[in-house]
Amino acid sequence: MIAFFTSYHIHTMNVVENGNCMQVYEDNEPIPKGLWTNNQKQRHFLNSKARNSLMCALSEHEYSNIHVFKGTKMMWNTITITYGNFIKVKIIS
Repeated sequence: MIAFFTSYHIHTMNVVENGNCMQVYEDNEPIPKGLWTNNQKQRHFLNSKARNSLMCALSEHEYSNIHVFKGTKMMWNTITITYGNFIKVKIIS
């Protein structure tokens, strides 16, 4: 997945590892989408692409454990904890 994220956009893995995709004011109130800067829009877009990629790559059981998370960081952390920091590769033929 890391290779896929990086191939999509150079900053995608940064969004996955560091989060910061939810656009909020300092008091954690959501910023209306109409007021987002281009950088905030880009981070949201990269999070959405990474989140979609993860959800499509997972089995139904794994999907059911993480689909509720809005941020890819929480999804990624849950997957790495579950698999002990390594990703199993399943080849479908």
